[in-house]
Amino acid sequence: MPVLTPGGIIIGLLLGSLVVWMKPAVTYLFAFVTFTGAMEMNLSDFRKVLTHIKPLLFVFVCSHIATPLLVYLLTSVLFPSNPDIATGFILLTAIPIAVSSYVWTSIFYGNGPMTLTLVLIDTFLAPYLTPLTVRLLTSSKITIDTTGMMISLIIMVVIPSVLGMLLNSIKPDYTKKAAPCCKPFAKLALFAVVILNGASISTTVQFKWSFLPIVFINMFISLGGFLMAYGFSRLAHASVKDSVSMTITGGMRNISAALVLAMNFFPPESSIPVVCGILFQQMLIACTCRFLFGKYQEQQMLEEK
Repeated sequence: MPVLTPGGIIIGLLLGSLVVWMKPAVTYLFAFVTFTGAMEMNLSDFRKVLTHIKPLLFVFVCSHIATPLLVYLLTSVLFPSNPDIATGFILLTAIPIAVSSYVWTSIFYGNGPMTLTLVLIDTFLAPYLTPLTVRLLTSSKITIDTTGMMISLIIMVVIPSVLGMLLNSIKPDYTKKAAPCCKPFAKLALFAVVILNGASISTTVQFKWSFLPIVFINMFISLGGFLMAYGFSRLAHASVKDSVSMTITGGMRNISAALVLAMNFFPPESSIPVVCGILFQQMLIACTCRFLFGKYQEQQMLEEK
């Protein structure tokens, strides 16, 4: 993942108008990616996690209240005359938790069912929370197609998540075989999504050296999001296993979905912070979790042997 997404952006920028005509396929490619991830979600695990609601509430407060407000304050100071860029940063904090959070949770021996439950709930709330957050925290000068954004999120995230979870609940033996077969194609589909969105950016946005500070601000916000989520896990007195899940889900965002939304419903420059997020999120979560949970991970690996 740390190689896949930045590589897709670079290829998309190079290909530009040669592939941009395929942009209408992005929504459906992303729906397939979501469906593949949802096939690992289980209703029984979902019910078990809901009996311990405290960690879930802490993650949602971190993700959908604390982080967006802090980013709003930061962008208001740093980009007072550029509402498009500020909107891009707000969008990054308004989108749902990344499905790939489950992969990183597994790598660092976190609470898998908790992560999947958080992804599932956040996914269902996304068509309402994302437009509402963007509407409340962005400049009135920005015109946003709220209805179109909600429909896009429902098609890309909600419907495939429901279908994948239902299929896993009804035919668990089938999904156990189908999910590993679908995963390579899901990665290719995600790669195609990033390439096509990169191509769209190349035809609508002219990159400038003045965008360089956006890269560093994006890294600061992303890293700050993970550390804030970790701080919330400490406030909740979570176990190390739960803390891994809370840190990852509290900081990771479905940035590919954000890029689709940015290219379809926002001014072109709003996609710049989103692109920067795609470039760094996977690398930052790897480094952050290694720093915070490296010893725990090594201990769990030894116990497995």
